[in-house]
Amino acid sequence: MPRDPVRIITGEWAPYISEAFREGGISCHIVREAFASQGYPVEYTWTMPWIERIYELARRGEYDATMAWRATPVRLEHFVSSAEPVMENRYVFFHLRERPFEWHRFADLKGIPIAGTRGFNYGDRFRKADAEGLLDIHWSDTTQASFLKLFSGEVRLVAHDQGVGHEDLRAHFSPAENARITYHPRMTDHHLSNVIFPRVQLERSLLLRDAFDRGLAEVTQSGEVARWIEDFKGGRYGNAPFEGDYWTLLDPLVAE
Repeated sequence: MPRDPVRIITGEWAPYISEAFREGGISCHIVREAFASQGYPVEYTWTMPWIERIYELARRGEYDATMAWRATPVRLEHFVSSAEPVMENRYVFFHLRERPFEWHRFADLKGIPIAGTRGFNYGDRFRKADAEGLLDIHWSDTTQASFLKLFSGEVRLVAHDQGVGHEDLRAHFSPAENARITYHPRMTDHHLSNVIFPRVQLERSLLLRDAFDRGLAEVTQSGEVARWIEDFKGGRYGNAPFEGDYWTLLDPLVAE
């Protein structure tokens, strides 16, 4: 007997989640296939904004699940979470290739002008270092403006999510300009985000959560997730190619 579709609400967070990409992006693909392995079809709804609409609609039980969210204690008051993540965010510093850059700890950044974009979260330790006066942050309203500051020499570094940064560079700058920029692999922070299911329909949420956990374990053990990650790194979802490592779930290279 066919199972009822799992209705998941989400939003744009390219390159990991995007209605414009194949399979909705790498994270949506992983989730769809995990549920499919247990006999559940998935129906995605994309909308915005994340907190006021996506989170609230899911919290009220108008959808079966939402993705992708860090399973914080506050969120777990309203949701149950998948056991394993479906998205990895790597927050790094972009810089010009002609100006190599090395760092190990936040104290190494003192006196270096850094562009940051308002509304982005670069991690608790980044905020702490900024509050302690270790960081010289030049805030912008858009990531495009942050990268323009890098090209002009106003800043030495741009703080950003690695994948989102590649997408912003592709969207706003020429291939020649893109070729001038690279990033340091050491992260200011490393976030893992899960599928979460509303507590207001707890019986169904626990059923779906458990089915998803089984399915994700199966597609991971089969090697399919590793294959999809390679597709993502190669840009085969329609995303900008993702350089270096991805899915660094163990021992990520994070600032000391």
